[in-house]
Amino acid sequence: DLPFGGGKGGLAININDFDNNEMENISRNFSSVLYNYIGSDYDIPAPDVGTNSKIIDWMVDEHYKRSENKIDSLSTYTGKSISNNGSKWREQATGYGVALCVKEALKNDMNGKTFIVQGFGNVGSYAVKTLESYGMKLLAVADNSGYYEVTNDMDYNYLDNIIKENGDLSKLQKKINKEDFFSLKCDVVIPAALELQITKPIAEIMDCSLIVEGANGPVDMEGEKVLHNKGIQVIPDVLANSGGVLVSYYEWVQNKSCEYWDEEIVKEKMDVKMKETYLKINNIVKDKDCTFREACYVYALDKIDNIYKTKGM
Repeated sequence: DLPFGGGKGGLAININDFDNNEMENISRNFSSVLYNYIGSDYDIPAPDVGTNSKIIDWMVDEHYKRSENKIDSLSTYTGKSISNNGSKWREQATGYGVALCVKEALKNDMNGKTFIVQGFGNVGSYAVKTLESYGMKLLAVADNSGYYEVTNDMDYNYLDNIIKENGDLSKLQKKINKEDFFSLKCDVVIPAALELQITKPIAEIMDCSLIVEGANGPVDMEGEKVLHNKGIQVIPDVLANSGGVLVSYYEWVQNKSCEYWDEEIVKEKMDVKMKETYLKINNIVKDKDCTFREACYVYALDKIDNIYKTKGM
């Protein structure tokens, strides 16, 4: 229920292959090519995998060089740094939104519940931090260096320090394979890395009650059929990781109005909106006896249908 559409685009590159100066040149050139196709009232890019506020700031600056309107340039891109008129809580928003969906799905009964997270980047790490604050216990974590079981003393702060010191989680001792990771008995699984991770063979060995998609498309179609037959609920990406675009919308509103909100205001708005949307979809699930993914599509298609009807189509 935002006045935004949605789409994906980007560059098929590995950012680790380029130094800082090269990344700046790539980002600025990409922005210059996009210039005629984006705008604050047209298409508004936002960051995703491989990007960060520094990259967005470069792109904004390149856009500004070609624009006569500074305000228009600021509200053309979201995900900017705070010093460059970005929104507070934007960086944390996607992972925090995933945690809010877990909270609603478990009906606030979270203390002592267990979870595992595939991916400890921007989304996975903030999901871990928030879920631990709710009283949940992390059993295993994965990043691009492998899959690891964690012990009681390995909380978010411990893992975050390892990342800061080492760049990845490879210093963790108890390494396991992907199948062992996904077959761990737990309450919640959060795939927050890449697409198509939970295939049919992986789904068949999973022992959890809830999957919340922090990544885009981490459960494939055959895997989802298996999960449905096993009674494992899946909160789909289109709902679960929408916190990022929600706060991108808030950033756009702040830029357009030249008014900036404190972190608590952004969080409060996000809490209300995510819960409201979750409950709308949950009501459709109950009413139509369907999956959460199907309910999301029902809601979206009904909305489009109603718009057509107002136009006499």
